[in-house]
Amino acid sequence: MKKNKIGKIFRKISVFVLACGMVVTSVGTGTISSYAADSTDKVCTIELASNENGKMFSPTGETDSENGTIVSYKEGETAKIQVVPDDGYFLKNISFKSDNDTKVKPTVAGTEYSFDTTDLNKVTVKATFAADSEKKLIKSFSELEGQNANIEKTTLEDAINACPKTVEVTLGDMTKEWIDVSWSCEDDYENTNYDTYSFTAQIDESKYELSDNLTDFGIPYFDIHIRQSGDDISKDDTKEWVNENPNGTTTIDQALGAKNVVGYLNSHRNDNYFLGTPFGGDVLTRENCMRPNGDHPSGTAAKMNCAGFVAYVFEKCGANLNNIPQYRPDGHYCNASNWLHYASVNNVKSYWFYNADQALKSGKLKKGDIVFFEPREYGAGADPHIGFFWGENSSDNKFWSSTNHATATYAGTNPGNQISDLVAKYPNCYVYVFPTQKASYGKLRIHKWSSNTTLTNGNSNYSLNGAQFTIYRDSACKNAVQTLTIGSDSYSAVSKDLLPGTYWVKEVKAPDKGYQISTKVYSVNVTANNTSSSPAWVDVYEAPKTTKILLTKSSAMTEITQDNPNYDLSGAVYRVYTDKACTKWTGKSITTDKNGNGKLENLALNEYWVKEYSNPQGYQLDQAVYHVDGRDQWGVNIISVNLTVEENPFTPEQFESTIAIQKVDSETGKPVAVDNGSLANAQFEVKYYRKQMSTNPADSGETPKRTWILKTDENGQIYFKDSYKVSGDNFYHTKDGKVTIPLGTITYEEIKSPNGYLVNSEVITVQIKQDSDNNAAPVYVTPTQKEKALTLTLVKTQAGTDKVIEGAVFEHTLPDGTKEQFTTDADGKIEFQGLQWGDHTIKEISVPDGYSVNKNPITFTVAEDNTVTITSKATETDTNGDIKLTVGDDGNISAAFDEKLAPFDLHINKINNHNKVLEGAEFTVYSDADCKTEVTKGKTDDKGDLTFKDLIPEKDYYLKETKAPQGYRIPVNTDGSDIVYKVRVESVPVDGTFNFFVNEKAYTTDSTGQFTVTGTKADRIVNMIITNETTQKLPNTGSNKMLIIMMMGMILAGTGIVCAKKRKRDL
Repeated sequence: MKKNKIGKIFRKISVFVLACGMVVTSVGTGTISSYAADSTDKVCTIELASNENGKMFSPTGETDSENGTIVSYKEGETAKIQVVPDDGYFLKNISFKSDNDTKVKPTVAGTEYSFDTTDLNKVTVKATFAADSEKKLIKSFSELEGQNANIEKTTLEDAINACPKTVEVTLGDMTKEWIDVSWSCEDDYENTNYDTYSFTAQIDESKYELSDNLTDFGIPYFDIHIRQSGDDISKDDTKEWVNENPNGTTTIDQALGAKNVVGYLNSHRNDNYFLGTPFGGDVLTRENCMRPNGDHPSGTAAKMNCAGFVAYVFEKCGANLNNIPQYRPDGHYCNASNWLHYASVNNVKSYWFYNADQALKSGKLKKGDIVFFEPREYGAGADPHIGFFWGENSSDNKFWSSTNHATATYAGTNPGNQISDLVAKYPNCYVYVFPTQKASYGKLRIHKWSSNTTLTNGNSNYSLNGAQFTIYRDSACKNAVQTLTIGSDSYSAVSKDLLPGTYWVKEVKAPDKGYQISTKVYSVNVTANNTSSSPAWVDVYEAPKTTKILLTKSSAMTEITQDNPNYDLSGAVYRVYTDKACTKWTGKSITTDKNGNGKLENLALNEYWVKEYSNPQGYQLDQAVYHVDGRDQWGVNIISVNLTVEENPFTPEQFESTIAIQKVDSETGKPVAVDNGSLANAQFEVKYYRKQMSTNPADSGETPKRTWILKTDENGQIYFKDSYKVSGDNFYHTKDGKVTIPLGTITYEEIKSPNGYLVNSEVITVQIKQDSDNNAAPVYVTPTQKEKALTLTLVKTQAGTDKVIEGAVFEHTLPDGTKEQFTTDADGKIEFQGLQWGDHTIKEISVPDGYSVNKNPITFTVAEDNTVTITSKATETDTNGDIKLTVGDDGNISAAFDEKLAPFDLHINKINNHNKVLEGAEFTVYSDADCKTEVTKGKTDDKGDLTFKDLIPEKDYYLKETKAPQGYRIPVNTDGSDIVYKVRVESVPVDGTFNFFVNEKAYTTDSTGQFTVTGTKADRIVNMIITNETTQKLPNTGSNKMLIIMMMGMILAGTGIVCAKKRKRDL
């Protein structure tokens, strides 16, 4: 390991502090103003003093007639001093000193030095001229862009070659110059115990000499860091891991008196004493940060932050936490930064790594070590983090902490106390590991800003380069540490090492041009966490000089725009450019008020061109370009330019030839009337309102300014033309006599519908407003109104079901006597659209097979206001079928037609059991099961056939033989009751189904045997074969069984008589 050169580091810190003391202060906001009549009468007196071989004079000030070296300016004016050396001489040194210690901040432009006389009473300007052969005087060195380099250990010559070849200096005449330098190593380069070697710049003493005020602390230095061959450097990293203090006198736990930290932690590895404790610490107090799950007062919540967790563990292990200083005032030992500070100042062992990956690869970590994450750069959300390394070996990525940002949690909860991967709260963090790093130094850096970069960026009249800031140890700015110079990128170099603590930074030299020196003193707290890549930042803002432009805008057509809220002169935006082509915008704009007036102040000194970028509401864009010379004119700091603009208001272009509103059929969406309707002669009440509204202004109590009644043509269109106007106010006209409409709101409300359509009572609102980009005339978007045709919707269904019937044909007789036919569709529906004014008749003329025509017609009348009067029965119920006719709330008509099924025939064939037809059998059809209500009756013919015609489907019939054929008896059941057949037909012709039920058993067209179905779909016949058969009682009439029984009876009787006579003989 390399030894640490503490003495050298302290020297570097001292140099750094002294150099940085010259860099940061606040940016002043004053501007150079010309002397005005109302200014004070205070005078700044300037005494010019110089040696021979040159002269000084003021080209603008009032010179004392008796003493030419005394010049006076009114306070607030810009003093200008010309310094001209004689031939063969140059200005070696110049100084400006006021009698009241107010800083004089001259600006150099060639041989002219100018400064603001505000708050100055008397200024002494001293100039020293020297022969050209003499040495130039160096007053200060600019901060190096980078103050170190990393190389592998090579020769001293190679190390010197790694140092800068030139440095920038400020000469005695306040100008800057780059000079060649050589470098001298302050350390023993042959001593291999060093890991860093310091080099000091050497000037060419034959050409230059150092100012008496320039101490060793102001001489540039450069550090060469030696990379070690064993270092593991990621290709994406810019630094290798560095051993900061591996040989410190003690570890951090020993220093604080803690014992067995790893053992104590390990005892709670598998419980919830720590793990799972909610993350807390919004206020860094012991109560908010050191209350684990296993130890918090009753009634209080458990919560811990990262530093509170470490502090609690150390305290439980015997540490005296009071030894941890409040380096950061908030949180004490509950603030992670205070732990870093303690370790940094107490010579504890520590390691520092560029990132967590390097730490894990180093082989230096062991369980229980404290790991501290430090953001490389502090910004929004940047926050350090601390916890315990908990890996089983150095590369085992385990970290025990209280956090809310883990990416992989192995135990505990996230957010909360957990064992996770080794991850910081903030990306791009350095890693400190204790016990291997000793106390660190901090660094600071200055960033100087323009308070209005939109004015100064890209403006050659402004430069932040050259401002110098001195870092002081005290608030009185007496003990300088280091001076830093702002470079061309507005940043200073990083300061040298600074001991942790508070420093004060003050600007001691203004920028090269365009800014005044700031008098503000900045306080900055430098900690050990502030490294070169994450220094303590001091931001300084300064305001540039400005000018002013005044603009007046008016309307060219006040008759249209006056009192119309859509025409508003406010909001016109004129951009200010730095080129005539208006391509380079300064970022500054002038915006007009309601009177058309606008102004732009705080504009940088420059030459400008002004052009309207955004026109105000209702007005056209001004195309003119106006030139403004706002460049510095020595003492004239506010240039007022008056611009007057007169503009025409916007109205829609070619409005007269634009369709105002378009009616379309609501079903087709086209401007073509359906069926017998018409889109012509619909009348609209059109109202114009000045107020812009997206809804009907009348609903908000607004009163229209003008009203018209306009009618549609045969295409359903309306134009703002006299030929379309039925009545109303005059149209608006442009100067050339064309019809137009001002910006505002138009409403359209239909008050009369065309023939065959219903009135659409919707109020259409159209806003007449500028194009969205505000640069084009308003585009009138023609609204479309959907016109609903007056419609009769007819639905055809099978009676008693919801089955719709396709293919039924209806005839529609129109008011003029013409007829048209329509057929129901697959939904059983017909829509008669565009019903004209007059009388209408609709009747059914044909139906699909299996149904009966509903002969009930419907009649209705349509009035000119498209109201409907039903002249037929609204509800019709009879054998023809049911009709229900209604007029809906929307004015349309609904007609429901119930279709009755076609009747069927019942055919009976009467035979005996020998399949002989029986003539004369009488059958009666009843409508009731008791056979008391007769429907019809009939007798079989010589073929045994009998047909009952036109029976009604879906009705129960009861068939009974009421008279037997001659020679036969009426059949009966075995119990002697009459045989009755229950007959019913059910049919859905549209589905092709037909069922014939006999005594509840169904038979179809596919059935065979005793009960069958024949005929066509239009004329169905159901067939029954009825046979007389012998039963257990006497046979039926005409049966052969009857003869057999009678013969057997006669034989038995004869046998009985013979037996009786024989018995008598035997007796």
